[in-house]
Amino acid sequence: MNSIGSRLTCIRYALVAGMATLFLATAWEVRGTIQQSELEHDFGSPAARTMLASTVTISVDSRSTELGTGGGVLFMPSGTIITNGHVVDGATSVDIRRADGRHSQGQFVRRDPFTDLAVIQLVDPDIHWSPLQTGDSDRVQIGDQVFLIASSQLGGELRRGRITDLYPMQRDVRLIQTNIPIRSDEAGNALVNADGHIIGIVTIALTGSNSMASATAINSANDLVLSMVASSAPSFLQEVPNETPARSPVR
Repeated sequence: MNSIGSRLTCIRYALVAGMATLFLATAWEVRGTIQQSELEHDFGSPAARTMLASTVTISVDSRSTELGTGGGVLFMPSGTIITNGHVVDGATSVDIRRADGRHSQGQFVRRDPFTDLAVIQLVDPDIHWSPLQTGDSDRVQIGDQVFLIASSQLGGELRRGRITDLYPMQRDVRLIQTNIPIRSDEAGNALVNADGHIIGIVTIALTGSNSMASATAINSANDLVLSMVASSAPSFLQEVPNETPARSPVR
């Protein structure tokens, strides 16, 4: 009887050990999947290179004097680019530099001072240039992981952070606040979600060492940009009436 009891005890221990091993293996597999998903956004991955290829660095000049630089995002395959209004304000020429180093000239289409968004049209668009896949910015929540595709004169960089606040503004515009550090020459770049889909255009880059990226939600930007493209001539910069934004946090 003692022999049978000992065998049953051994079997129980074996079953418990086997279940523990299976649990740990499953947990490690899930943890590994999460880590792999996060790492796929490294700039060495194909997905990250595709995202970077859809962003540009913009340099503007006036009377042969450089005014400033910023980022931009390809909005349409026809060569329509979204950037910040303050980046192109007062410029007489626009130079567009892609991630692969190629340069193109752009023309102003229209600017909206309320959201600080502006539209530029490439003079000679590349038909093989694909825009980023658009996400649904109405579905984002505080705490969501997001990435800033920071294209600037210093090159391309991917920064990870979280959404810290959501602000409703006038004219059905929504602002996404993050904890991602940003420099003043990186305004106009893309904010993407964990799937690599664009959810916002960075529109605020205050000077100082503690500036954090804010972005106009892409659902708001889509409607605005389509309206600007449809109602403007691409040969000069136009503006719509300015309004004072109402910023009260969404909790």
